Amino acid sequence: MKKGTVRTHYPPEQKAQIVLEVLSENQTLAQIAGAHGLHVNMLRKWRVQALERLPSVFSDENQAVREREAAHERERQEL
Repeated sequence: MKKGTVRTHYPPEQKAQIVLEVLSENQTLAQIAGAHGLHVNMLRKWRVQALERLPSVFSDENQAVREREAAHERERQEL
């Protein structure tokens, strides 16, 4: 990386939106990358990550995580 160059960090919500654009296949990867100022390889990486983690969205493990988060939030509000 060149000295003085600042990397852009994208929040997860924005990454998800961009990956949805990639998965919709209405535009090429190059078009989407250009519109968002990204390199095509980054879009490919995000797409692979999203597709690898997609099955976990429907697993019971996520329910346990949500229950722990809800319990933590209730405890925090009690304090």
